[in-house]
Parts: sequence; structure tokens; C-alpha cells
Amino acid sequence: MTIQKEPTRTGAMMAQQSRTAGRVLLQSGTIVALILLILFFFAMRPDTFLSFVNIRNILYQISILAIIAGAQTIVMVVGDFDLSV
Repeated sequence: MTIQKEPTRTGAMMAQQSRTAGRVLLQSGTIVALILLILFFFAMRPDTFLSFVNIRNILYQISILAIIAGAQTIVMVVGDFDLSV
């Protein structure tokens, strides 16, 4: 009967994992920050923050900016960097 020894984590493996976590944080840091902000505000005011009225109000306020940003994105994807929009 042989006893199998579980491999231990070496310093190189831990460094590789921390580099991977850092890379993920750099690539999606904005999304992580947005999720953390939403969770923070929801924890502070759970009765009003994620209510239907509040979400509708936020969407009404951002609608014009979203339309302009969509039009500007199309202009930039085509290759004409016209900032007059």
C-alpha cells in the first residue's frame, strides 16, 4: 500500500495565480468596480435603490447620452473620427 502525497503549492504556482488574478482585474476592473458600487448602494438603501421607479428614472436620464454614444461609436468604427457629434 502506497500513500500518495498531495502536491503542495510552491511559490512559483502562487505567483502565477496572482499574476493571472492581476491580469483579470486589469482587463475587467471597470466592471468589477461597477458591481461593487451597485452592491454598496444597495446595502446602504435597500428599500429605494433597486426599485422600479429608480431604475426607470436612471434609464430616462441616460437615454439621450446612450443614443449619442451609439452614433459616435458607429462613426469611429467606420474610421472617420468626427468629434462634432
